[in-house]
Amino acid sequence: MMKEKYIIKDQYQIYTNKRLDIFISSVLEISRNQAQHIIEKGKVKVNNKRESKHYKLREEDKIEIEEIRSKQSKIDKDILKKIKIVYACDSYLVISKPSGLPVHPDSKYSLEDTLAGYLVERFPEISGIGEKSRPGIVHRLDMQVSGIMVVARSSEMFEYLKNQFKNRTVKKVYKALVFGKINKEEDCIKSPLARRKDGFMKTSPEGRRAETYFIKEKEYQNFTLLQVYPKTGRMHQIRVHLNFYGHPIVGEKVYISKKYKKSRFSFLLARPFLHSWKIGFYNLDGDWVEYISELDIELKRFLKQLK
Repeated sequence: MMKEKYIIKDQYQIYTNKRLDIFISSVLEISRNQAQHIIEKGKVKVNNKRESKHYKLREEDKIEIEEIRSKQSKIDKDILKKIKIVYACDSYLVISKPSGLPVHPDSKYSLEDTLAGYLVERFPEISGIGEKSRPGIVHRLDMQVSGIMVVARSSEMFEYLKNQFKNRTVKKVYKALVFGKINKEEDCIKSPLARRKDGFMKTSPEGRRAETYFIKEKEYQNFTLLQVYPKTGRMHQIRVHLNFYGHPIVGEKVYISKKYKKSRFSFLLARPFLHSWKIGFYNLDGDWVEYISELDIELKRFLKQLK
């Protein structure tokens, strides 16, 4: 039986002294109640032992989570044909992920229905790099978000990229179309983020530090196209912050105020108008490299409707 394995160090160091159910909720992206249910069912072990949901994690703790598959969901296999290889070398791949494709397996999607499954099948050497369910993957995009990603093809590059993300030296730029006109040419949204009881995110003074900088690219009659630079990498950060700022993303279904929720434009897009446009990082030679993924056809067509 496949298991998710984690160690409280590196990117998981922040969970030291945090409750076990908080950790499970975060890494599996599920609600606290769901996480507690999994723990109570004996599906989680810490250092090969069952612990309660109240257990406080310690540095170097080893956590194993049994693969949970309740009602299995499937993706349309044609979506895999939309994956584009932007660049490939011996140490890494740069790919453009289509909207609607999960990055890695979880309680809802099996490996074969994810980007991770596609990568393992096409590039078998990746299967031994990093975590088993996230081969070569050092960052992620939400399922409905499209765009550029970097994937390690060697263990050396995996560690190198992981450290760059940890030290926030990786440059990530998104394009987002938001409701309303923004008067400022640029701004930075600074509001801590915390997890809600239902597993989604919210702004909260008791949350973790989060910063999102943006530049106005183009203004339409009732919309603004932004270039967005997340300074931190919290779950759903851009989506939550732009809604908090009063300008939710067009097509957003979760983080959107009542003012815009019933707008006809909220239903013309089946996904948020959020696209990972550019990524920059250092390669193994120490050279800075940048790659771009242009907006997909669906988003380009939508913009043309606004002109």
